[in-house]
Amino acid sequence: MTLTEIQTLLRLYINDQNSERWSDANLLPFINRAQADIQNLVDEQDEHFFSACKTYSVVADRDGYEFTLPTDCKRIMQVERLTTTKPVPCTWVEFGMRHVEPVPDTLQIGSLSSPRCYLRGTKVGVVAPADSYTLRMWYIKRLTDLSAGGDVSEIPLEFHGLLALHAARMILLSEGRDFEQWEKEYNEGMARIPMSLKSRQQHQPRYVHCYASYN
Repeated sequence: MTLTEIQTLLRLYINDQNSERWSDANLLPFINRAQADIQNLVDEQDEHFFSACKTYSVVADRDGYEFTLPTDCKRIMQVERLTTTKPVPCTWVEFGMRHVEPVPDTLQIGSLSSPRCYLRGTKVGVVAPADSYTLRMWYIKRLTDLSAGGDVSEIPLEFHGLLALHAARMILLSEGRDFEQWEKEYNEGMARIPMSLKSRQQHQPRYVHCYASYN
């Protein structure tokens, strides 16, 4: 559903088809809040669903070599050093302890030790990198707010109607109006999110049954 279609459905839920109480601009914050709330539910069930990655070029440095986090970064999942074989995951340290000698059992793959990384505000830093390499960061991205009529949310299509329903719930409650007629549909829709994601993660074998015919 496009943003325009979500707004149309939302107006049906709040009984404002002729825009007598709410303009499109005033509906937007509720729709985008609904998108954020539903993303939080999805993230709780499957943090990889809205994942993204970014690579950084690390240069040798005696202190900390820092990079600015992407503006859509909601939470970091994994940071790793890329190699010619498999990546080497980083070891997280506190900023104030970044120059304390690492413990002897620091992860090492081949001749490469795990990069020691820290967070400082909107920066991710690598502690005293000894050489140059590529660092890759996997993170949960924050979904972009809907703004233009043709925008389509990255929330799974099956839950686009729930965006309108969740926004309607917030609007009706803000007006002191009753949401009871939609409560059952709303609760069932919200309950479907974890069930749908759980089903998606269950990879079961699929068999094709072949039947031979005999003359």
